[in-house]
Formats: sequence, C-alpha cells, structure tokens
Amino acid sequence: MKCPKCGFEQDNAPECAHCGLIFARFREAAPPYETRSDRSPVKRAFRIIRWGIPALAIIVILLVLKSSSPPEITTSTEAAARAEEKIETFQSSLARGDPDMLEIDQSELNGWLAQNLSWQQNDSETQPIEESGSGGRARLRDLKLELREETLVAYAVVDMYGKDVSLEIEGEILNRDGYLHVNAIDGRLGSLPLSKRMLRRLIDRVFTSPENREKFRLPPGIRDIRIKNGRLLVLS
Repeated sequence: MKCPKCGFEQDNAPECAHCGLIFARFREAAPPYETRSDRSPVKRAFRIIRWGIPALAIIVILLVLKSSSPPEITTSTEAAARAEEKIETFQSSLARGDPDMLEIDQSELNGWLAQNLSWQQNDSETQPIEESGSGGRARLRDLKLELREETLVAYAVVDMYGKDVSLEIEGEILNRDGYLHVNAIDGRLGSLPLSKRMLRRLIDRVFTSPENREKFRLPPGIRDIRIKNGRLLVLS
C-alpha cells in the first residue's frame, strides 16, 4: 500500500512506517471552493445579478446627471428682430385669410426664443413646466432648438430638485388635427439614451395629456408646419 501523505510504499499496516500517519484517522482534503457541487451556474448567476443591479443603478444615475453637450447655435439681436418682423407679417396675412409662408432659420428662431421666453427675462426665476405628485416642480432653465435637414433637435436644461438635468429630443414636427405634434426619433436624458417606448410615452405626456394639449393648439388657418433644409416653415 502507498501512504496518502508522504507516498511511502509498504505492506498493509495500521500506520505509515515512514511518517507515522495513522491511516484510520486520515481524511482527504475537501475539494476547492470553486469546484464544490453547490457552486451551480444558477447560484453564480444569482450572485452576479445581486451585485450587478446596484452597480447598474449607479451607472444609470451618473449618466442621467451627466449633461449631454448642447448644440452650438449662434444668434444675435439682429436675427431676433428679423424673426419678429417675419412673424408679425405672417400674422397679418393669417388674419386677412391670405395664403402665406413663414420661413425662419435656426439663428432667427433661437434669437426670438431668447427674447420672448420668460426665464430669459428674469434670471432669478425659472419657468415651471410640471408639478409632480410630491409637490415639487421641474423648472425649465434653458432651451435651444437646432434645425437639421428635416428634423428639429430640442435641447432643454431642467432644474429637478436643485440639480440641472439635460433633455435632448430629435424629431419631426407636424400639424396633427390642428395641434403641434412631434414624431420623436431619438432622445437622451443627460447622457442616457432613451428607448423608443420611453420616447413615445414622454411625447404623449407632453403633447396629448389633457393639461397640456391646448397649449399646442395651432392658430386657425395653419395648414402645415415642418422643417426643410434646416429652416422652419409654417404655411397658411
């Protein structure tokens, strides 16, 4: 027989003549921790998921809080004045019932927004856009509109519980039964990409909810509204 401890070979005996090991008391070492039968793939997967979910939640929070880069938009008071003049002319044609087309470029549109939106008039206040069930409000701090070939990219900075969070949505704008609507095709909350389903829910909540729907009613006489070649076109 062979001693399991030192490997010495001898005839059958109760103990090893070389190292003195008593064979009856010897027990083989347990298998390594990783090879035990209770380390099944299911249990290993459960451990990974249990520790992975909190890590994933932290990553999502960091992506949301990390604002995406705003579009580089150049504007001026002259561009805002041109937009104001074009809008007044179009409104006059609309009131008379005459067919007309309002055409505004990106610089003119953002210049007009900068002069007319209320949070630009008073830096100490921001524009409330929604009241949550807990009584807190999300407040719009900034808005930029980038006009691409056939889509509009809205970049908004929202103050949520004292933290600025960016929201970026790209989509096609259109006249839907007399109301302004957006067919969203892409979006981000902070640096976190939004799924198509989440985008649809967000757009429906903004544009079709009872408390917001009337805010997007277009003036009578507007036949079409769209983006073409990087310009906003409104047709009467």
